[in-house]
Amino acid sequence: MSDKMSKGFHITSVCRNDILQMIDDIIDDEDELKTLMLINGVKNITDGEMKAIASNLCDAFCEEFFWDNLEYIFKKIMMEKNDIKKI
Repeated sequence: MSDKMSKGFHITSVCRNDILQMIDDIIDDEDELKTLMLINGVKNITDGEMKAIASNLCDAFCEEFFWDNLEYIFKKIMMEKNDIKKI
């Protein structure tokens, strides 16, 4: 029973394409040089740097959102599963 209770599940991951999408979302289209420099930076980012980004994202998520979101999502699933209006 304890193995089932402590089994971990992946929450998310980050990849270089995620960073490219973020750049596309936030950079002004008129600043082509800045955009090209950032895209080139993503192409040259090391796996170690990606691990550092992932680690920092994990820390930020856990510190800011994890517990509140876990509670909300768990309650929502229990309510749907058991046809309950409010927990």
